Amino acid sequence: MRALHLSLAIGKALVWLFSLPIIFAVNAVKLWAVHPMMGDAVPCRTCGTEIALLGLWQCPCGYNFYGWYFSRCEVCGEIPPFIDCPQCGASTMNPLLFG
Repeated sequence: MRALHLSLAIGKALVWLFSLPIIFAVNAVKLWAVHPMMGDAVPCRTCGTEIALLGLWQCPCGYNFYGWYFSRCEVCGEIPPFIDCPQCGASTMNPLLFG
């Protein structure tokens, strides 16, 4: 019985030992891909214009707030799925939702 518990513990440890580097690599790639969009501005993928992410924003629920565009609304809890370019009107998806 004790040998069974020991072998199960060793098996779990081996699974974690081999899966942890893969999990770390996947999350590192996600962070690397999202990092440019976590700043004050993001380039429009269509025309290249910088889209400001800091400013005064209005949530669809009507609440106005000053801050980062992709933050959660304090009233309704919604997170904006995209932002429109002020120059060409093309949408840029929220990297926190769509990676």
